[in-house]
Formats: sequence, structure tokens, C-alpha cells
Amino acid sequence: MRHGTRPALMALVLTLVAVAPTGAQSVEKSNISFMLDWTIAGTHAPYFIPLDKGYYKAEGLNVKIDRGTGAGNTASNVASGVYDFGWADVTTLIAFDAQNPTKELTLVYISFQDAPLAIVSFKSTGITTLKDLQGKTVADQHGSAAGAVINVVTKAGTPEEIKITRKFVTPQLREPMLIRRDVDAILAFDVSSIMTLVDLGVPRDQISVLRYADIGFDVYGTGLWVRRDFLEKNPRTVAAMVRAVNKGTKDAIANPGAAAEMMTKYAPLLKTDIECQRLLIALDHHLNPDVARYGLSHVDPKRMQKTIEQVVHVQKFERTPALDHVWTDRFLPPQAERMAPPLGTCGPK
Repeated sequence: MRHGTRPALMALVLTLVAVAPTGAQSVEKSNISFMLDWTIAGTHAPYFIPLDKGYYKAEGLNVKIDRGTGAGNTASNVASGVYDFGWADVTTLIAFDAQNPTKELTLVYISFQDAPLAIVSFKSTGITTLKDLQGKTVADQHGSAAGAVINVVTKAGTPEEIKITRKFVTPQLREPMLIRRDVDAILAFDVSSIMTLVDLGVPRDQISVLRYADIGFDVYGTGLWVRRDFLEKNPRTVAAMVRAVNKGTKDAIANPGAAAEMMTKYAPLLKTDIECQRLLIALDHHLNPDVARYGLSHVDPKRMQKTIEQVVHVQKFERTPALDHVWTDRFLPPQAERMAPPLGTCGPK
């Protein structure tokens, strides 16, 4: 080999090493299973963008994303090891941890800064405050977080107990029942119900939304979960997953229209215009003054502790999960990488 060849070859090798994905060299587990909370929709764009743009792959991850069938089922599947990661509401995670101290789940990335829990009705019904529920009939589903919470807030929110009649139905029947006026309101997530009603032909300006956050139940909303034992055994994998999700979240914020269009690749029956508006509702939960100041996935420990205590109180659990078991910021990217871009629109960019 000529003298000039070896240095050139070594320089090439060093260059290739320098540009190789760091995640591919360091993650403990590359094949990752990820379960959502419900049917795939525009809300989930921040988690599919890393799949579409190769952010997971760049981190050394091969991620398979499946739809969910309810937050409780997501919690059970992640806790049992069927899935490595889950995404759903924080109240369900806290409730699960309170009842399963040996199978605790931990939040590693907060998405919604407030809960999407809401009382959805038509403006003509006149439900704009908690007291307006007096004597009304609402649709709920068995075991729902919304139903568990309403049991307490209707008593704590006014001097006298507010009496409501509940019809327990499957989630798919709630919006049709409201349209038929079989019920006065539904207990649901605003990110789901508002645009479902619009898709069924209801003008959006006829829909009334009373968020639980506005009636005394101020808690964190949704986030990325992982089992505590998985977290301890695979810290680099968790950090890689969080970095990719953070990038996907920033892209969804910057261009919701493109994000909604991308989602039709993964769920062809989705309507881009409907899903973009649904995504904007979801992003409204992502962005608040704390996030503007401190970055995405910011958590105030005092507020998270209050969230835990509210969930335990509402559902009357005997055990209160520890704050550092429910949530950790160990795996977050630096603050500079978590600053949100300006919110885009559903139009062309």
C-alpha cells in the first residue's frame, strides 16, 4: 500500500464514524413497540412525523406504532410488557400507578399541558357553567376518567350537589346521541369530540365546550409513558425516543397542514381538513405560557404533585404514587432544543 493511501483511508473511516447516527451505536433496544390511546387521528401527528421523516431511524430505533382502544388498556399493555411505550392521559397513568405499585408507569415527555377532558354540548342547550348541568342527561362510558372526575366536581364546585342523569354508552355512540338530542351533553376529550361532531355535519360554531380545567380540575393532560423497569434498563433508548418525539412535536407545531396531510399515509380514511383542525385543538393543549418560556414538556413539580393528589382524591385511592415515580425529566433534550416554533396553520406553507 502506498504511503499516501493509508492516511487517506483512515481519514475516510473517521469521517464515516463521525456522521453515523449516534443513536444506532448506543440504544439498548432498537425494536420498539408504541401504543396510542385511541384510533389514529391528527392528534397523533407528533408521533408519526418521526416515523415519516426518519427521526426514529436516525436515533437507532425501529418503531412500530399501533392504535389504542382506551387509555386504561394502553396502561395495562405497557405495564405488562406487550408494548414498550404508551401515549395517553396523565390521569389514567396516575390511577394505574396508585393501584399497581409493583408495575408503575412513568411519564418521560409531557404533551398536553392541561387535560382534554370536557363537557361537550350544543350552545342551544345553555351549558356554559358547572351549575348548568343541573337536571341534564349526559353520555358517558363505564370506567372513564371524565366520569370519575365529574362525580367530585359536581359536588365540590357548588354549595349543593348537582344532580345529573348519565347514560353509559360506547365511545362511538356519544356524538350521534348528542346529535339526535338523546342526551344534553357528552363527557369526552375535546380533541376527539369537537371535530367528530363537525365531521358528522354539525357547524363548529354551534358546539359548546366546557373544559374540566375551567371547573376546578386543573391537571396535566397527556404524555409518553414507559415502565419503570424498562426505563432503568434502557435509559439511552428512552432518551432517543424522547428526542425523536420532541422533533416530531416541533414539526407538527410549525406546519399542522403538512402534518395532517402526512397522517393520511398511515390512516387513509382520514380527512386532511378535519384532522388538521383536530391537530390544532391538540396543539392548543401543548402550548401555554410555561412552554413558551421553558420549552416543550415543561413540568412544574408543584403542579404535577397537585395533579397526583387531585386524581387520588377524585377516585378515592388509598395510595398516592410518588412524584418521582410518576414523572421524570431525566431524558429530556436540552431546553434550547425544546423551544417551540411559531404555530403554523392548516393552509399551504
